Amino acid sequence: MEELIIFILVHEAGLKVSKCAGMTIEQKFEQAKKTGWANDPDDPGGATQCGVTIGTYKGWCKKNGLPVPSAAQLRKIPFAHWLAIFRSLFWDLCRADDIQCTPIAWLLVDWVWASGPKVIKEFQRILGVKADGKIGPVTLAAANNTDGDKLFGALMKERHAYISKCIIRNQRLRKYENGWRKRINRISLSGLILS
Repeated sequence: MEELIIFILVHEAGLKVSKCAGMTIEQKFEQAKKTGWANDPDDPGGATQCGVTIGTYKGWCKKNGLPVPSAAQLRKIPFAHWLAIFRSLFWDLCRADDIQCTPIAWLLVDWVWASGPKVIKEFQRILGVKADGKIGPVTLAAANNTDGDKLFGALMKERHAYISKCIIRNQRLRKYENGWRKRINRISLSGLILS
């Protein structure tokens, strides 16, 4: 999980891992926060800090009995909150610990992180199981019993197709296309590329 967190901080916030040698993951997150803030009017997610959108943070806070945060509070999000959001709303939602091929888990979690939980249905369609948006025993069995190379390739192909569909629906997103594709291509069966 930690490898994917660093990958996300690199690609969401421009974290330079070469400048973070010897730092804890929390210290790396604090470094990433310095460059991880965005509030682009063309981004449907709105205000975002290190990949967590204001809507996601508000929903998580409400679910956990915390006051509704402002954009200014999101900008200063504590690592404990960011990590809990990553774990509960993305890593655990995707049942990543139960997916035997780690690169497939990374690719799926990163896709849900980038596009929302609705893409779990796309993952299920690729696997040929009922697309109910919930990763349960049937989805896990299909994922773990499918050839890893073939499943990884199918997921990569679908992620790229998904980007194309998003841009067709909203041309303002075209400015993000190169970055999105670069990020996807930095996930491979042999590991994560942190540059």
